[in-house]
Amino acid sequence: MRKILSYILLTVMLFSLASCGSGEEASVKPFDTKAESADVDERVIGENSSLRLEWDDDTKGVVLFDLKSGLSYGTSPASEGKEQLDEFGMPIKRSPNVNSPITISYLDYETNTVIDSTAYSAAVEDGRVRCAKGKNSILVEFYFDAPKIMVPVQYILKDDCLQIKINAKDIQEDKNKLIKVSVAPFFCSAKNDSEDSYIFVPSGSGALIKPTYLSRQGTNYSSQVYGFDSTIEVLSETSNRESVRLPVYGARMSNGRGALAIIDSGADSAVIEVTAGSGAYGYTAVYSSFLIRGYTGHVANLFSGINVESTVYSERKIDGTLSVGFYPLSGDNADYIGMAKVYREYLIKKYNMTEVSGDMSLGLTLLGGTVVSDSFCGIPYTKLYAATTLKQAAAVLSDVLKETGLPVNAVLKGFGTAGVDTGTVGGGYKLAGKLGNNKDLFELQRLCDDYSAQLFFDYDIVRFAKTGKGASVFSDACVNAGEKKASQYLYNPAVLSREKSTLYYLLTPSKLGGAVQRALSSSGKMKLKGISFSTLTSMSYSDYGNKAVSDFYAKSGFAKTATDSLKTVKKSNYKIASSAANDYAAALSDVIMNAPTQSDKEHIFYTDVPFYETVFKGYVPMTVESINLRADGKAAVLKAIEGGCGLNYTVIDHRSDRMTASKLPVFYNSVYSDIKEDILKTAESLGDYYKAVGGAHITGHKILTENLRATFFDNGMTVYVNYGDAAAASPEGEVGAGGFLLAKGEIS
Repeated sequence: MRKILSYILLTVMLFSLASCGSGEEASVKPFDTKAESADVDERVIGENSSLRLEWDDDTKGVVLFDLKSGLSYGTSPASEGKEQLDEFGMPIKRSPNVNSPITISYLDYETNTVIDSTAYSAAVEDGRVRCAKGKNSILVEFYFDAPKIMVPVQYILKDDCLQIKINAKDIQEDKNKLIKVSVAPFFCSAKNDSEDSYIFVPSGSGALIKPTYLSRQGTNYSSQVYGFDSTIEVLSETSNRESVRLPVYGARMSNGRGALAIIDSGADSAVIEVTAGSGAYGYTAVYSSFLIRGYTGHVANLFSGINVESTVYSERKIDGTLSVGFYPLSGDNADYIGMAKVYREYLIKKYNMTEVSGDMSLGLTLLGGTVVSDSFCGIPYTKLYAATTLKQAAAVLSDVLKETGLPVNAVLKGFGTAGVDTGTVGGGYKLAGKLGNNKDLFELQRLCDDYSAQLFFDYDIVRFAKTGKGASVFSDACVNAGEKKASQYLYNPAVLSREKSTLYYLLTPSKLGGAVQRALSSSGKMKLKGISFSTLTSMSYSDYGNKAVSDFYAKSGFAKTATDSLKTVKKSNYKIASSAANDYAAALSDVIMNAPTQSDKEHIFYTDVPFYETVFKGYVPMTVESINLRADGKAAVLKAIEGGCGLNYTVIDHRSDRMTASKLPVFYNSVYSDIKEDILKTAESLGDYYKAVGGAHITGHKILTENLRATFFDNGMTVYVNYGDAAAASPEGEVGAGGFLLAKGEIS
């Protein structure tokens, strides 16, 4: 009878939390003050051939058992060893945060400040919890009675993971507004100072954090998934951020355990967060938080040129499903390579990624023109300066193809009406007359075909500064959370402030599909075979301009829109080149240019790892960031070798002193005649390496010393890379300073 009542309660709960209508912004559900607490008396929630999910009644969380390894994992880490005592010999009570399946942040309507609250303290102990068991699942409503907010959480046992899901449309509120929900913040955690443990964070290529005790409060890190929301207004750019391109994170724990988390729904609105070295918690943990409401910076201009920044949150919340899958790992798979393998399998199933044999190549980004200042009879004006015409691009490509013998992926960037500068959407979807004509482009395409090279024409369909070609600044520019046009700028790298002359806007995501269709039409007329979307594949942003729907609040829905657009391109039989691609774009690409090879270099990161490269190597060809634009080009080449990536260079035919005024840092050290020798020598030196590991998958990676690393491939090849200034000894012999050693070997 109790089981029947539980199913009835589940049905009532789901019905009472029904959507307010398809396609329309959900009205905020009022906080239910009368709902009574309800529990379940069944310990086992579900079981299959490999996993069992059990209810933790004390914390209202769950425990996941890996039946094959005998290991267990939970929303709250299991207590280890003896009872911990403080300096006075008193038992240390576990922090409520560690016992909380979720935590929330909300905007207090009286003080207009953001307040954090834990489910264990505010709902389990001082609020209400209502539970109802379903088939292999349990729905739990956490009522935070003090702020009057309810968050529904569903624990679901899948064939290979635990999925924790929140339907944002079912959240209840009163006057306080929910800002953020953090899911299972200590599922992927390692006990402080535990040996052979670390936290994996997907910053750039990937980074590891040691669970070292730092202080009572510890330190924190956070980064938005798919990059910082470009509509958020900021006065200055304080650093060059390496974005989180992959919605994954994990932990290697003690006793041969590990866990990987994949944000499988709502990743656009997610933030990867870390709490590190806190003595109050006793653990270092990585977790995902979902922004229920987006935000922006509000800049007020006061007297004497003083600017004051404040945070403005959207009145309207997102309306969608947010979920994270937690995968248990054990033994040899309980490390970042094991995590990459699981995530790669996930992407293969989701995007039908297939293996490729020819994944090693040389990448060339050929820059067309840039807008420069000039004058006539003392009257100033701007014009397009041709840094590389199509005929000059053909000469450069012909030289590289003949000299290197390597397959080349060439991207024509800035060959539209405004060059590399922001003008109309898609660069006007046509060639700039000063740079060449369709006949020149046809000849260039034929050259590439003759040498089995791939040619891509880049369209910036995201940024625009002028109305035209289907985009209007008035009606199609994104609106930020403060309900203002999201004005964007380039930033001066010297003083980190806005370059006001570079004002541009972002095309509303609802118009991206139309922009892609225009690019397809233009490419057809120019008889191209490859299309590059360098901005679409690497950016993610919000739009609050449409008050009727919440599709793009807090970036929600952007990834789906971009994915659908890229699938349209593939169905039209065009090859796709992406740049520093987010996972959905990377999985659909024919080549990833500028694959990230380093992390944000946060102070709590102890080393970078080639996680991104491990995921895609052997499935999508990759090149590293432009070597000639890096401060340390030699290190960039070593990164390519370590991650099994192709080389990459940004080139122009010639430059003029008038180009020094360009706000884009892409013309320095890029004249082909100046860097030709470096390109050819480097390509020649890596010829044997590329033949040896082409099409192979990365199966292992080891950090042997501070400067010496080893990458293992599934064809039995091993490469040792030495980043140091002195020779280093490897198991296969000495590796020269700043060099590498290729050997036939196995992981030891």
